[in-house]
Amino acid sequence: MNDREQTLAVIKTIGANPREWGKHIDAFSALLDTLSDDDWCAVKRFASPEGRNIILFQYLGHIERTYNLRAPEAARMVEGGVMLILLKGFELDYRETTLRVKDFVKTTGVTVTQFARRARECDVPALGYIRGIYQTYGIG
Repeated sequence: MNDREQTLAVIKTIGANPREWGKHIDAFSALLDTLSDDDWCAVKRFASPEGRNIILFQYLGHIERTYNLRAPEAARMVEGGVMLILLKGFELDYRETTLRVKDFVKTTGVTVTQFARRARECDVPALGYIRGIYQTYGIG
């Protein structure tokens, strides 16, 4: 199974068992880091928006509850959040997603530049939406 197929399988697994996302998130993040631009965009196309939404909500909720800037895992948590927000792509629950992303940004202090650094070609619409969140809420 290649990285693209593994990533899609993990999204499906987490979507089917959202309460067990913590068992899979480290492997999932590692897989996301290995994807080529084409594979990343394919995952966004072929993974269900519902599955990506479940992962995003579970992970960002975890960050909001546990984030500590001085914690050793803080940078990894921020990077994971950035990747998942871009992967999500804002196809579902714009209002809920917007509020979740706004809280993540305020909690972690992540910048638009950090999102732009991680963005791939197919993330342009999501990046535009993220920039809008920063402007609307006067963040950054």
